Amino acid sequence: MSGASAEEALVYAPRSFEEQDALQKLVLINNNDPAGIEIDNMEVDHNTYITIFEGALDNPAKFAAIEARKQAIILTGQNKQQIA
Repeated sequence: MSGASAEEALVYAPRSFEEQDALQKLVLINNNDPAGIEIDNMEVDHNTYITIFEGALDNPAKFAAIEARKQAIILTGQNKQQIA
């Protein structure tokens, strides 16, 4: 089998700030903790959060967190940047 292990991959391509933060919030979301829904910085890549949050357990916090990030994309105009 060829290819890098997960640990080796992180050496070559460490997680971004958004990925690290989203993974921390994912733990809260999986516990249905509303703190995982909070958006601390509107200038981050919200699509990264959505991608990670989609892997959360189905519960109200998951759906609220994804919806909050979608709204943040609209409010910050990130959706227009993706189209251009």
